Amino acid sequence: MTRYRFNAIKGNTLRAVDGEIGNVWDLLFEDAAWKIQYMVADTGNWLPGRRVLLLPSVLKKPDWKTGDLPVDLTREQIKNSPDINTDKPVSLQMQEKLVDYYGWPSLQLYPYWPLAGEYVSPPTLNPAIPLPTEPPPGEPLLRSCREILRYSIEGRDGEIGSVDDIIINTVDWKVSLVVVETGGWLTGRKILFSPSEIRKISWSDRSLLVHLFREQVQGSPEYVADDPIDAEFEKRLQEYHGLPPRGP
Repeated sequence: MTRYRFNAIKGNTLRAVDGEIGNVWDLLFEDAAWKIQYMVADTGNWLPGRRVLLLPSVLKKPDWKTGDLPVDLTREQIKNSPDINTDKPVSLQMQEKLVDYYGWPSLQLYPYWPLAGEYVSPPTLNPAIPLPTEPPPGEPLLRSCREILRYSIEGRDGEIGSVDDIIINTVDWKVSLVVVETGGWLTGRKILFSPSEIRKISWSDRSLLVHLFREQVQGSPEYVADDPIDAEFEKRLQEYHGLPPRGP
């Protein structure tokens, strides 16, 4: 199986070649292709108060059943890596420092829109000019998987539910599917839809706006959390919504 829930990945143990370094705190994805760019590692008691960014490619052979994720780095390398404060924007300059420090190959860098409620922008020079509540349109941004959990899902004709989880394909490290808790109007059903159905992420409203109508959602295949997501299930879902397949 290659598709795993974010809530099942979160908290897994990260282990360097010479010892444990912490656990998976978050995953950051860019919101154009919905590809995971970084794993956020919480270094816990080893380096209290620190979180570091790692590329998914530094994982060696993760054991998803036990939650043990070996990393092809030493504890010393991670300890001396540039300090990243993930409660504030992960700037392009911070990402460039990481690329230089680890010698990672050329990497597409993205601005990171701050977590709602956790970052206060500096005051503008002119107090009459309001601070923006949404990122500027037209460029991909880094987003936090932790942040969008519980975002509401707004369809073309009304609210559909809220984000319950995110399914990630660990072959290409792309978000394959979004798990939606439909709430009372569909008696608590969970459904899945592709990120290609999302037309906008509203940071200020904490919502995802999708192309779907509520009637379309009613007939969508139901998702059971403990059931594995395989390529065949994903194909059926894509066919139901009339969407092209999304990678391996």
